[in-house]
Amino acid sequence: MSAATFENPLIPNQRLKQLYNAMRDLRSGSKRTRGLEAGIAATANHLRPQDTIAASAALAPAVAIVQQSSGNLLPSTLDAAQQFAAVHGAAFANMHFTPGFVAVLYLDSALPAGCERFIEMTAKRELPVLYLQLPGHTPHPSAAKHKIPVIPVDVHDAVACYRVAQEAFTRARTLHLPTWISFQKIGDEDSLDAMRGYLKAKGLLARS
Repeated sequence: MSAATFENPLIPNQRLKQLYNAMRDLRSGSKRTRGLEAGIAATANHLRPQDTIAASAALAPAVAIVQQSSGNLLPSTLDAAQQFAAVHGAAFANMHFTPGFVAVLYLDSALPAGCERFIEMTAKRELPVLYLQLPGHTPHPSAAKHKIPVIPVDVHDAVACYRVAQEAFTRARTLHLPTWISFQKIGDEDSLDAMRGYLKAKGLLARS
């Protein structure tokens, strides 16, 4: 079966095109997130209306571009410590009152002091939290210490980002378990160019 006719049921062709379009929107609408389009688009694609999302003032506009009114984006005026507390409070409420909804933290700066107690609580209470750590930073040691899965993925590889996000969101929604996704820059390939080439090879975009 050729690449042009094969459709992966885990990532339908229509979803691949949606992912590519979201990456294009990010590229044209947010200069601050150049090179991060695959990671942001792949994770935002899985958001639902009652999910709670925290992102810094620098990152929030980019998340808003692709979230398509899905999820409650916390005010970016909250500092990192306030966002951390709010997200974990929402996760606790979701688990007890609105199961199936998750709390998401986009981490693009140093983690706030005192974050370890929240990470420990997440692990012990099995809260549906997703930690999405962007390149340039490392996972907090307490994540591994408390056996929260830490999954590295190349932020330039949109399909890999989507698959990792899909697994993490499913785990959070169905099992109420957290995941830490560690986005890393591997090589210097442009993610949008790579995704465009991938879709052309599958026959989903016209060859120029």
